[in-house]
Amino acid sequence: MDDHLIYALLLGVLAVFGAGRSFGLGGWWERTAVTRGRPYLI
Repeated sequence: MDDHLIYALLLGVLAVFGAGRSFGLGGWWERTAVTRGRPYLI
């Protein structure tokens, strides 16, 4: 397997499980005033 396929699969898994909310800035970003009323930014 090409390493690009493995990284694409890993990126997909992280996106599905919401890794940004627990390991990144996603939780903070959801609580900012910029994203309130704009669900397309979440």
